[in-house]
Amino acid sequence: MIPLALLTETVTVDAYEGVNGHGAAIYGSPVDLRARFEGKRRMVKRADGQEVITSGTVLLRPDVSCPMKSRLTRDGRAYKVVEVLPVLELNRPHHLEVLVS
Repeated sequence: MIPLALLTETVTVDAYEGVNGHGAAIYGSPVDLRARFEGKRRMVKRADGQEVITSGTVLLRPDVSCPMKSRLTRDGRAYKVVEVLPVLELNRPHHLEVLVS
C-alpha cells in the first residue's frame, strides 16, 4: 500500500451514485481523502476505447471509493473522474491512479 507520507494533499470526493428520474447526476456526501496530485495534461484511451485529455492524475490509497464520473475537488478547483486504474505491487493493491479532467 502506498505510504501515507507520500500523500501530502487533501482532495474532496463526491462519489457518483447514478442518475435520478430526471437524468441528473446523483452524488454521495463529500469525503476528504489524503492524496497526491500530479498535474500533467495527457491523452489517454479509456477501457471503452474513448480518447480523453486529462488534466492530471490523483494518487489515492487502494481501499478508498472513487468511482468514475465522481467529482473531485482540489484547492477549490473541481474535476471529473474519467478513469480509475488500480496499481498492483507484488500482486497486491498498492494505490489507485485516478485520472481527472
